[in-house]
Amino acid sequence: MTSIPRLQTQVKQVEEEMAIVQDKLEKLRADRLELHRRFYGGINDIANMQKVLEPQALDNQAARELIRRISNIEESISSFHDAMRNQSYSFRPFEIQDSARFSETT
Repeated sequence: MTSIPRLQTQVKQVEEEMAIVQDKLEKLRADRLELHRRFYGGINDIANMQKVLEPQALDNQAARELIRRISNIEESISSFHDAMRNQSYSFRPFEIQDSARFSETT
């Protein structure tokens, strides 16, 4: 049978590990939110640039070149968005990987 003090120590270790995991999850969520903010900000910037450039593109080579470059950026953003959408951001519940560590007997 495992002693109470030993179990208390193991529970404390698991609680500490859980705190570390939760902290890392919060950082990942914050990073994800920042990526989304930048991503959608970039989409808005591109839409605004196109509105300004399109009327000038008929008789201005530089405007046509910028529109071409913007189209390339849009394709990259679309590809990135598809990758983000297909990525799973859900996290499995915390699982103890080394169950033998918690089955010691005294």
